[in-house]
Amino acid sequence: MTELRQRMQEELRLRNYSSQAVRAYTATVADFARYFHKSPDQLLGPEQVRRYQLFLLNEKNLADPAGAHGDLEVPLHADAQANLVRQRLLRAARGCDGNK
Repeated sequence: MTELRQRMQEELRLRNYSSQAVRAYTATVADFARYFHKSPDQLLGPEQVRRYQLFLLNEKNLADPAGAHGDLEVPLHADAQANLVRQRLLRAARGCDGNK
């Protein structure tokens, strides 16, 4: 496990995220990083998040990219989805507080 991944998981646990949420955030950030072939700390910016969202919507045909790991049950308007995914990716990678 990389130091960055371990740090992210520790930060999420410190904020009382469930094991399922920690796994979902970790998987989401890993998928995101894999798409760009870089470490998350080298690429997390609004433009990369937007490009990844478009990839999920257009190439993977995911109508609900925020729910790709099963963490949303209610479909959201596209703008709300984009904002939610962006916030969750950035918060997870930085270990910041957010939705649990």
